[in-house]
Amino acid sequence: MHEHLFYPLPDRPAGGLAIYGEMADSAPRLYLAGGVTTARTGGSLEPYTDLELKRAIDMGHIPGPHLDVTGPYLEGPGTFAIQMHELADPADAARTVDYWAAEGVTSFKAYNYLTAAELKAAIDRAHAHHLKITGHLCSIGFRQAADLGIDNLEHGIVVDTEFYPEKRPDVCPASEAAADMAKYLNVDGPRSSRHDPRPRGASRCHHVHSRHLRNIRARPSSSCARKRRAQRTHIRCRT
Repeated sequence: MHEHLFYPLPDRPAGGLAIYGEMADSAPRLYLAGGVTTARTGGSLEPYTDLELKRAIDMGHIPGPHLDVTGPYLEGPGTFAIQMHELADPADAARTVDYWAAEGVTSFKAYNYLTAAELKAAIDRAHAHHLKITGHLCSIGFRQAADLGIDNLEHGIVVDTEFYPEKRPDVCPASEAAADMAKYLNVDGPRSSRHDPRPRGASRCHHVHSRHLRNIRARPSSSCARKRRAQRTHIRCRT
């Protein structure tokens, strides 16, 4: 089961930092009471706490499910949580994986803002330690992540930004992609198409069509490409 051992603290002031508190005592008991006997922490904000908690559970000192402890989030600049380390480059991603693998974590999780090069470095080092890596991604689409060798992907199509026609490499357009998907993406039939609400015959910037959702391809026109090149706004992810 994908779960977390932390929860947002309720006293965040308006405009203040998002801080998450570790529920080391209550969370394992509640998961076990709910029937969860094995859990993957799905990203950690206090990896040392999670590791010590796992040891205590394994030794029978406290009740809780068997834990697959995920290392700290592999995240890039722009994260919403001050408790997450922002990776500087692929070498930083590799060092982070190596360090926490040596400390005893048993999996890793990539997050919204890291680059493809950082993800590839993390995947390679995780696999070198015979560990798996999952992702709650935004800056990287699911197909690209699969090509890089990721072992698992979280949350399904709702976070897969590759369907967004304005997606740029290594940029997370979460809110824009979600709005575009809700407005245009039709998943009710045998084909998936992005519908243009403008009148028939009007100029269309792009067409998206496929036999299957996982094979969607975007075909931008030359005018659309020019518009994209003219745009230099950095889109930030808010999740």
